[in-house]
Amino acid sequence: MTKNRQTKAVPVAALAGNPNVGKSTIFNALTGMRQHTGNWPGKTVALAQGMCSYKGEEIRLVDLPGTYALVSKSQEETLAAGFISGGEADCVIAVCDATSLERSLILALQVMELTDRVIVCVNLMDEAQKQGIRLDLAALSFELGVPVVAVSAGREEGMQELLEQLRRILDGFEEPRPRRLGVIDASVRGTQAAVLALQGGSEQASDAIASRFVRRAEEIAGRVVCEENEKAKARAVRADRMLTGRFTGGLLLGALLGLVFWLTIQGANVPSALLQRGFDTVEGVLWAVADSFHAPFWLSGALIAGVYQTTAKVVSVMPLVSLFSAAQAMALTKGEVAATSPKGLAFLGSGEPFIRHSTVTIWPRVMVLLGMNIVSVTPLKILFS
Repeated sequence: MTKNRQTKAVPVAALAGNPNVGKSTIFNALTGMRQHTGNWPGKTVALAQGMCSYKGEEIRLVDLPGTYALVSKSQEETLAAGFISGGEADCVIAVCDATSLERSLILALQVMELTDRVIVCVNLMDEAQKQGIRLDLAALSFELGVPVVAVSAGREEGMQELLEQLRRILDGFEEPRPRRLGVIDASVRGTQAAVLALQGGSEQASDAIASRFVRRAEEIAGRVVCEENEKAKARAVRADRMLTGRFTGGLLLGALLGLVFWLTIQGANVPSALLQRGFDTVEGVLWAVADSFHAPFWLSGALIAGVYQTTAKVVSVMPLVSLFSAAQAMALTKGEVAATSPKGLAFLGSGEPFIRHSTVTIWPRVMVLLGMNIVSVTPLKILFS
């Protein structure tokens, strides 16, 4: 791997991180217009590459697929892990979210298992400050054994410091010494065998390895993250433990499924009936208005008996459609959240408080799915009624 680095005309740095941590924003800020996007050789996964320069020296940046972990065997994770472990990158920048450091650290710790040359880039520092979150970056660097750089990519703050640190590592002025969990034997580091060791030979082994990273990330975050609103943090932690507990989570899930079943069979009929009665009342008024203006029957029939009645029927069943949409949105979120939590009810647990995650992830999807139902169902009802 050292020989490979020495023969490269232009050093390569890879950006790794969870989705939505600002990794692509950093990539765009550093490369500007000097970038292109294609596919990985023989794959359908997008590959973004670009060039940046610092003090007259060129660096090629590769934006790896966004992923929550490297321990599973999805195409994106396998590609990212193989690129890091295979010596393609002279340095890896592990991008973390300052507002959700614990979850981001899971991936950073796994990257550190595969390579020595790692920089942890903590992005969204401006958002963390707004939320009253303070990070001890010196302590974080000590815990990880690698350099830590704070940036706010949206404002392009900290970019020069990141490039300076990257250049120091590429030029050999600084050698990170990652504090690893020892999941991978040193003799296979830098080979495909390292990726296989990280992913585990079975699902049970993979879950056990993932658990170790989750516990270590939680331990580090507990030491370096300080939230000014301690009472709010304590409430979030208590709620998270209840929602993600092995037993309490199961009870809550059973209660939720029971509520969904009752609403589907009977509960949703109540608001639907109220809506229908309201629409019937308005329909009577519309017919009276049409008669008072002596509107021709073909016109009043098309508008009231056609468009209005069909729209009223569709809207009346929307409470039930909303219920199914919410359930569908939660199901879509399951895989995304499960990737960060191997314990308990995986789809309820995540590296960050569930309440915060549900607010950010679930409800926008609910609204999108509701909109899709309205747009797609209403024309069909009107057409075939």
